[in-house]
Amino acid sequence: MEKLPVIPSPPGTAFREFRYSVLPYLVFAVMLIATVVMWRQYVGPSAWVGEVQMTRSLVSASQPSRITRVLVGPLEEVRQGQPVVEIMAVDPKFLEAQSGLTRARMEYLRLTVEPKLRKEGNQINYTQLRLDWLRQRVELAGMRAQQAFFEAESDRMIRLSRMTNGVAFVTVKEVQAAEMDLAELKSRIHEQQAGVDLAEQLIAKLGSVEDRMEDDDEFPRSVKAALDVEQRALELIEAQLKPSQLLSPMDGFVSAIYRQSGESVLAGETILIISGTQSERILAYLRQPLQVEPTVGMLIEVRSRSRSRGMAMATTEVVSVGRQMEPILPELLPMRPGGADSIEYGLPLVIRLPPELGLIPGEIVDLRAAR
Repeated sequence: MEKLPVIPSPPGTAFREFRYSVLPYLVFAVMLIATVVMWRQYVGPSAWVGEVQMTRSLVSASQPSRITRVLVGPLEEVRQGQPVVEIMAVDPKFLEAQSGLTRARMEYLRLTVEPKLRKEGNQINYTQLRLDWLRQRVELAGMRAQQAFFEAESDRMIRLSRMTNGVAFVTVKEVQAAEMDLAELKSRIHEQQAGVDLAEQLIAKLGSVEDRMEDDDEFPRSVKAALDVEQRALELIEAQLKPSQLLSPMDGFVSAIYRQSGESVLAGETILIISGTQSERILAYLRQPLQVEPTVGMLIEVRSRSRSRGMAMATTEVVSVGRQMEPILPELLPMRPGGADSIEYGLPLVIRLPPELGLIPGEIVDLRAAR
């Protein structure tokens, strides 16, 4: 039997056979290769993780103090040496009690030496005048201690009177009463200061009397010594009444405020935090297992996550390498089954920050060894 000639298949039929038999496997292989590459390059956990190091400085008092004023606000820019907090080293109530003790000792001294001085004429007048001057200064110091407390209370009332979500914690009358108490105290301080100044002028004019008193052996020198002691104690109280200022240790901005005016703080307790606006290095970790051995000067590619990866990439170098495994910062790791309590250790490295990327402190970056 004669064989029939082979009928040629049209090109469309051959392409259809290729599309049904070969093309699905080819597309699957290409997609699988692309998925693996993209997973390793962009999605899968990288062996290198890093964060632009943040520079922070804590502002705290060196001894128990009372905050009189916070001079800066949240996110406000500050300069190195700029006053940020005003504090009083001693609580005003303690100073008021201390001034009361000094006042009582001076009254005891006056009652003790008054009979002995009654025969001394000008010496009596001079001593009594000096006693009155010191007593007025003690009362003035006590009033100033009260003023610091009243000012803090008035500021607290004003803050509480401001509407928060439509609710005010104190009434307007309470705020006005606090302001009236503060104004009355300031008026008393002004009058007391005028009396102290007048007594000081009279004592300056009678200075020659004290010289004659020192030459007189009959005058009880113990009285003068006691007066000098009380004057030194009063000067200490007056020095403690002057508020001191805490300065910003660096250029940056106020990232957090933990205490407000009128609050008391312990020694070393954080009042606010100053954060720097620039950084010079990246804190990185090489995850386990260590596939490469990092060395100082090793070139590293840095990619920013906040910009186009093709444009925001730069090559830098390793500055220093750690000598033991350290816990990796949780924010640098992907979600894990163990949750936040699962700790992963890695080899720490310090990498120079490429200035051309314009990265900000705290920004997470992707790293890999340069090829």
